[in-house]
Amino acid sequence: MTRAVVIGATGQIGRAAVGALARDGWEVTALSRGGDRDAGWPGDVRVVRADREDDAALSAAVGEGCDVLVDTVAFGAGHARQLVSLAGRVGSAVVISTLSVYEDDWGRSFDTQTEPDGFPHYPVPLTEAQRTVRPGDASYSAGKVALEQELLAAGDRLPATLLRAGAVHGPYGRTPRELYFVKRNLDGRRRRVLAYGGASRFHPAGVHNIAELVRLAAARPGSR
Repeated sequence: MTRAVVIGATGQIGRAAVGALARDGWEVTALSRGGDRDAGWPGDVRVVRADREDDAALSAAVGEGCDVLVDTVAFGAGHARQLVSLAGRVGSAVVISTLSVYEDDWGRSFDTQTEPDGFPHYPVPLTEAQRTVRPGDASYSAGKVALEQELLAAGDRLPATLLRAGAVHGPYGRTPRELYFVKRNLDGRRRRVLAYGGASRFHPAGVHNIAELVRLAAARPGSR
């Protein structure tokens, strides 16, 4: 049996990731600030109450070591360095980033969309080769880029898979983007109004698909 530690275990992605790993045979430690347990988790999931900002508490949760450390709430270079400091006891990491790291060929991104002519126009398909915003702490996107770059630079010490998820939907979501469609259906209204004539390629990420990516990446460590 292999051991996994999941940070942010009771968040939307964390709940699904813990369940996916546990059902796949991993010995899972679920770390969250509240120390709660999800009713859908297998009974052998170990629950730990700790704040990830507390280096000592996180180190204690990792203990003598784990095969994979899954971080669903990492943000910024500081959290990257915190994870890398555990490299001697952690086999690999799977870390949630965001699709908002990308900027278009004119330097526009999610950070500029409220500015005049600031809405980004990304190529289709949008690949990992697309350039990203500059790293820093000025915005959520810049912080995630800083996180990514620090982790990838330390790939020889801690292989890290970065998952650029965006517009996550599924159980426990705080922003139910599907409500428009559900509500109209419940009201018996048969017409739907679709943005851009239904041709939009904005692609939400299903939480169970993300959890499956976590499971697959945990089994095949790498820096990517």
